[in-house]
Amino acid sequence: MSGKSDSSKYKREELSILFLALYNAGVTLFRAMGNAIESISKVLGHKNLKSTQNYNKILDLKMNEDMKTIKARSAILFQMKMQRCWIR
Repeated sequence: MSGKSDSSKYKREELSILFLALYNAGVTLFRAMGNAIESISKVLGHKNLKSTQNYNKILDLKMNEDMKTIKARSAILFQMKMQRCWIR
């Protein structure tokens, strides 16, 4: 009997991960298209706007990480370009 409950526990966890990924992707796509968070909330069927805002926070954190990476890479490229100018 414990094997069956373990199996259903893993299925629930897999579904939770799947829904998290789907909602996160949905919010990301809708936000990228310029849609209001309230509209996205209704499309996803959320009764509470805070549910949608949680997914949006995940998106904002990821964007901040990506911007830091871009900034660091561009600074390195700029330094390399400046070094080439001084070498010539």
